[in-house]
Amino acid sequence: LRNTHRYLTLPYLDAYVATSMRTQEDYEHQHRFIQQVFTDAAVKDLRLRYFDPTLSYADDRITKGLVEMLMLRRAQVTIYTASREDTLGKDSELAATLAQGKAVIAYVPPDLDSKAELLKVDHPLGLQIDINTGVAHGIIVVRSPADCAKMLRKVLLRERTFAIRHEKGNFLLEETETKSVLRVV
Repeated sequence: LRNTHRYLTLPYLDAYVATSMRTQEDYEHQHRFIQQVFTDAAVKDLRLRYFDPTLSYADDRITKGLVEMLMLRRAQVTIYTASREDTLGKDSELAATLAQGKAVIAYVPPDLDSKAELLKVDHPLGLQIDINTGVAHGIIVVRSPADCAKMLRKVLLRERTFAIRHEKGNFLLEETETKSVLRVV
């Protein structure tokens, strides 16, 4: 509860981590992942402020939802951790981030190849319209904590590179390293 209060009083967040945790194993796995990302040499020197859901608690689902939405609103980027069965809440966090025109980095563990392809190509929430510009925004799919840290750095420091390709009457802006489609017009 004390950590949740501290998160709520931070003036801003660099990153929000969206996850579904139901079991002790989920919490432990997620905590390891977060530690691997934010202690990685690619981002450690940035001294980022990030929301770690394994260190936060709320007494009820309404308070939890409000806390999460406030964190999403204040963060520059969301890290979405995919699992075999994702929840409506976590998927909503992905969509809400994209609708704000902010970046989403989706970490998909190596054992979930079909999930990685789904998020990159066919997921119904994989492209969302920015409510301010009307431009469709997509997600960046990474497959390791190290790649997540590297892409987080590139997003925050605006160091990504892109290619434009034409597909079925649309122009797609593709992030060159991950081949993730980030904009469609």
